[in-house]
Amino acid sequence: MEFIELAQGLAQGLVLSGEAGTGMTRLATALVAEACRKGVEEQFFTKSSLAMMLHRSMEEGRLERNMDYLQIGGHGVR
Repeated sequence: MEFIELAQGLAQGLVLSGEAGTGMTRLATALVAEACRKGVEEQFFTKSSLAMMLHRSMEEGRLERNMDYLQIGGHGVR
């Protein structure tokens, strides 16, 4: 996929947004799988799992560390 090749080395995220049932998770899974096949380390989160992770991090005093890990406030969610 040309998209994966163009995105290699960039510390920017991709946000897929839309109505439930429109295939966002399927597309994200396919993009991450293709990136992995090309040797690019990537990951994705659903909106609800990301929100839960950040909320738990805040409660446990690890919010800043997790935001740094996700590069939130910098270049975007990877």
